[in-house]
Amino acid sequence: MLIMRFLLYTDTPDAPKNLDIPKYDKRSCELTWDKPDFDGGNPVTGMLKFYPCQTCLQDLTCLVIVSFSTHESILMTFIQFSGYVVEKRSRGGDWVPVNNFPVKDTKFTVMGLQEGTVVEFRVAAVNDGGPGKFSKATPPHQVRDQVCKQIGHLLTHL
Repeated sequence: MLIMRFLLYTDTPDAPKNLDIPKYDKRSCELTWDKPDFDGGNPVTGMLKFYPCQTCLQDLTCLVIVSFSTHESILMTFIQFSGYVVEKRSRGGDWVPVNNFPVKDTKFTVMGLQEGTVVEFRVAAVNDGGPGKFSKATPPHQVRDQVCKQIGHLLTHL
């Protein structure tokens, strides 16, 4: 019988702060935020870390690769992702991830949005302890071109 134990001595990070949408258009939104005050005792670096013989605790923040297995032993590699997880939801909908793996920087552009929809965004920091608390969500945002761009375009075509 194979018994695996996994002890983690790192806390999860606090929520990122000041989530904002400084730029947007009818298909995308650029998000920016500040790092959390507390990183859980292990920095949020945006790097991959490899650990032998561990088990996966989170769906989006790690990957387990089994490279050798017999009845008596198993060789596994645990890959922990660090960075930021971004989620969105449409009005009245559920939160869904918009990035496949945590991003390194404190900014991310969400692509493929549908013009006219109303969306909210939130972000969480991830370290070796897993994902931390999510930031306060952005106010509801209607996907559209920025007004100042539209006025500038009109003025150049008079």
